[in-house]
Amino acid sequence: MAENEFNIFETAIVRNSSEDTILVRLSSDSESTLRYVQPKRLTIEERFGSTSPIVVVEFIDANGDFVNHTKIDPETNFFLDIGSGYEDLSRINLKVSRINFTNRATGQSKEVNFSINFVYQNWNEMINKVYNRSWIDSRYSDVVGSIVQDNYPVVDIRPSDAIKESVIQPNWNNAGFIKWIRERAVPANDKRSHYEFGVKSTGEFFFKSIGDIIDDNIENVRNEELMTFRMIGQEQDNRKRTEEYKKNNPDGAKAPTYFAKYVGNERYLSGVVSGAGGLNTKYYDFDTGAYVSGIKSISNSTLIQLTDWTGLKKSNEVSNTMFYQGSNTEAFDMADNRVSDVMNSLQQFDIAIEGSPSIHIGNMTQVIIPRPPDVDTDIPISEFYSGFYIIAGVTHTVNLKKNTMGSVLSLSSSGFDGKQLEGYAKTLKGRFI
Repeated sequence: MAENEFNIFETAIVRNSSEDTILVRLSSDSESTLRYVQPKRLTIEERFGSTSPIVVVEFIDANGDFVNHTKIDPETNFFLDIGSGYEDLSRINLKVSRINFTNRATGQSKEVNFSINFVYQNWNEMINKVYNRSWIDSRYSDVVGSIVQDNYPVVDIRPSDAIKESVIQPNWNNAGFIKWIRERAVPANDKRSHYEFGVKSTGEFFFKSIGDIIDDNIENVRNEELMTFRMIGQEQDNRKRTEEYKKNNPDGAKAPTYFAKYVGNERYLSGVVSGAGGLNTKYYDFDTGAYVSGIKSISNSTLIQLTDWTGLKKSNEVSNTMFYQGSNTEAFDMADNRVSDVMNSLQQFDIAIEGSPSIHIGNMTQVIIPRPPDVDTDIPISEFYSGFYIIAGVTHTVNLKKNTMGSVLSLSSSGFDGKQLEGYAKTLKGRFI
């Protein structure tokens, strides 16, 4: 912590060994009365499609100071440091975005529950300001790179395919414009898929396709070294396996490899109407003076899948929702991206794990769910739901009173594994491996 910073709170979450200790610290660049309250909970949330993590600090204002004579200045710069030891701390710069409070003592302005929401410090540049500018002979990925390079300490931009003659930002904010680009960008790699973007709690901004995420992890998949989460069930040696994994994989030693609870969500109706049921894509070509149209669906696409089958039946590919884009010649790319986006979120899993600040969105993982003990089969795992997933969301929760930390991972996939399934749709490209 720099000399001109003021510590608000700092805590160490000690586990089985010093190597597992997690440090959490919140500080500011000016004297803050927050340092005199006892915080209850810290939440850090990362999500696809957001230009900032969301950080929430909760505390109780016993005397009612913050609703009577003390004000939290929204211009104050806050700094959140979190990591496994002082040498591994990651920092993100924050500003206040919202304050919620409610009194617990009826008829009195005391015992007030406070919740302060923070966003990344650059929110003015990314959300508040609008820009009217253009880029000539540039890829969409180049445009994204030029927007974010001065706003984040680390950027990971993967190249998109075609060079565009002109790209115009017409008095839009940067966050909205990046979302507009995401709908149109086509990756330069051979794994056709849509782009995702987000900001990790380390301050890193990324803009990369599902195919890029797969490419980043393909060697780990082949070598069976991908970060894997096993549900605690019949396997009594899960903890032993975890310790063995940490011993043999020092780069992943900070990641827990087991979980106890999951929540599944299979999106049938919403997936179909959002585009997985087929898009009747159409635009007007001024060069030929005619309409160009065609059906874009899962079964006739070359999109990459994470699973053997998608979570959609072929019989559902009949909606053919009208997807008219005027004279926009990128209509078919946009349709492919819409189908890819919906397809890769047809199967969603939330798993609760031991807290780990080293786990972030934009990574790939494997989930293993053991079969129930009374099922008569030689296959030791659930074929349908065990498999590969993309980490689309992470919520870390630190209990500052008990000095504990837990994490919930929101995982997305295209469907199910299992060769015996019939009638389910799959792309012409199929499973990535």
